[in-house]
Amino acid sequence: MALVKDVRTYARQVVGPTLAVSLFAYFAYHAIEGDRGILAWVKLTQEVESTQAELEKITHTREVLAHQTDLLRSDALDPDMLDERARSVLGVIRKDEILISPPTPDRSDAGTGTGTGSGQRGRVVALTLDKAR
Repeated sequence: MALVKDVRTYARQVVGPTLAVSLFAYFAYHAIEGDRGILAWVKLTQEVESTQAELEKITHTREVLAHQTDLLRSDALDPDMLDERARSVLGVIRKDEILISPPTPDRSDAGTGTGTGSGQRGRVVALTLDKAR
């Protein structure tokens, strides 16, 4: 009977702290690894930053396009923009012009980010030759 009493005393002394430590470990794990834990918060923060950077790029592109369309409006038509768009759409140049085009990326380094043509964008420029020289 003394053995049973010792086991009960030992169980009372161990079960409480063991339960408390287990409960603490459960909540600590979910505070770090859970759906709303610290690691999920860090991941969402990085996702927000990358999305904001993408938004800034798209906003800048939209502003450039809006400016170009404003230059082509009939009430304030810019002759240079009209000439550039007409030449780009029709694909024509005058006889006294030289066509300079941006470098095109090679197929071998297209996805690597290296090489002279990767990631470069530009527009075709036509230069008029002076006949006076």
